[in-house]
Amino acid sequence: SLMTDMMSAIRSNGLSLVYQPKQALATGAAIGAEALVRWTHPRWVAISPETFVSAAEETGHIRYLTQWTVEQIARDSDKLARIAPDLSLSFNLSAVLLCNDEAIAEIIAAAETAELPLTAEITETARIGDEAHAARSLLRLREAGLLISIDDYGMGLSSLSYLRLIEASELKLDKSRAGSLPRS
Repeated sequence: SLMTDMMSAIRSNGLSLVYQPKQALATGAAIGAEALVRWTHPRWVAISPETFVSAAEETGHIRYLTQWTVEQIARDSDKLARIAPDLSLSFNLSAVLLCNDEAIAEIIAAAETAELPLTAEITETARIGDEAHAARSLLRLREAGLLISIDDYGMGLSSLSYLRLIEASELKLDKSRAGSLPRS
């Protein structure tokens, strides 16, 4: 029922994005923004992203949610590029999609229309099934000009092999790990 409602929200533009700024630690300057999906259900009010994203991953609907997200980012990037042309935009990409060639092609097609560079933040909420297939998909994304990031490393299903498989340009530590880093 939740996924039927989510698909309806995708078709009727009932989802929205908020952009969480990413700042350079040394200067505090804005260097990018991460797109985060929000959904206010007509009957249940705001639904936690953890709830509907998890359900979407479990049911295979994550493909449609990701496609909508990247398409919306591409549309928003036109306006954002006029304000901050050096900004980059990030979106979460479930590891489960790395073995879905059609989903990767849809992401690349949508990303090619963006005015700003995009970063796919690989989430570790789902295990990568076929690592060789996933590596080929990551290469396709990089060849299409997307940067790759590992999101919330240290929580979920990550391991050192995750770092070898995903040749990332960015590693984002989970906030529970980042709290123990020295500040300078």
